[in-house]
Amino acid sequence: MPLARRRLLPLALALGAIPAAARAASRAEIDAGIAAALPRLQADNLTQILRENARAILLFPRVTQGGLLIGFQAGDGALLEGGRTTGYYRLAGSSLGAVIGLQHFSLAIFLMDDRALEFFRQARGWDIGVEARLVAGRGGLTDATTLAGEMGTAYAITFDERGALLSLALEGSRVSPLALD
Repeated sequence: MPLARRRLLPLALALGAIPAAARAASRAEIDAGIAAALPRLQADNLTQILRENARAILLFPRVTQGGLLIGFQAGDGALLEGGRTTGYYRLAGSSLGAVIGLQHFSLAIFLMDDRALEFFRQARGWDIGVEARLVAGRGGLTDATTLAGEMGTAYAITFDERGALLSLALEGSRVSPLALD
């Protein structure tokens, strides 16, 4: 394969994934994804204390992230309280910097106290900071971020990563309510 084509292949793959990631999933698709992701999350002993003490879990069973210089991230999920779904949400984000590749992962955000849960509900959307990070060949339960402050305490954990992404970029994501029929 000529060098020019090899250089365009990651861009084509990333741009090809955007339409699928941008389409909102149905309630049934999200529920099926949650049902498949929960056992994998529960099987990990590292999340046991978080699961037992969280007021709610915001779970995105499949987030797609990729790009070439300009990156994207999108996925649909649900807020689980006491094991029951109380709302559906969309995670959407972008990044700018050195980004190349495509990966899929699951994301669990543990809302640990009433203040975090109430802040999330009142905000009708939630910005998950802008950060710079380097990611390459992640796998398993490897990425944990603590979000604490006036909004309460929350822990964000990625798991079940597939694909490859190299990213040294400024990233920002937003979680917002998803209107489903």
